[in-house]
Parts: sequence; C-alpha cells; structure tokens
Amino acid sequence: MPICAATEPELETQVSIPSLYPLGRTIFTVHWSRDGECDETHRINSVVAVVKARQLEASGYRVRITDRRGRQFTPSEFDELLHSKPRASLSARDFIPA
Repeated sequence: MPICAATEPELETQVSIPSLYPLGRTIFTVHWSRDGECDETHRINSVVAVVKARQLEASGYRVRITDRRGRQFTPSEFDELLHSKPRASLSARDFIPA
C-alpha cells in the first residue's frame, strides 16, 4: 500500500525512492489522488505510464509520475517522458490495468 501524503487541492511533494521491477528493470510510478484518497501503480514503460496517468486525470484525479531517479512529472511535463531515451518494446503485461 502506498504512503499517501496528498492534500486537496494540491498534491504534496514527496521524496520517492526509485522503484525496481524484478530482474532490475526500472519502472515508473503513477500516483493519483482525489477527495483525500490516493493510490499508485507501476509501469515498466514511460508510454504506458503516461497513458494511465492521462486516463486518471481525465477521470478527475490529480496525477503525477515518478521516474527511477525520483523525479516527479506533473501532467504538463508528461511529454518529456515520451521524448526521452528510446523506449523498449511493449509487452502484453504493460496493458493489464492495475
């Protein structure tokens, strides 16, 4: 269960520990909150993380993505994740909802 320090109407900035997928594969963490509740999910691919975050934002959630270095991206910065390093190919597992 994630540690939630979200407050409305703004999300508190948190220091995030980089996450590692089994076998050392780096993942992205999508954090979301609404009405005092929050949760997070992990994705191996930046494209899938951005898609999930945008879906949540469209549903009224406040969202951010944390990368492996702990840098947090707000919705206005999501394009930076899409234009960073070359992306690995997507697997079917990347599309399974959390």
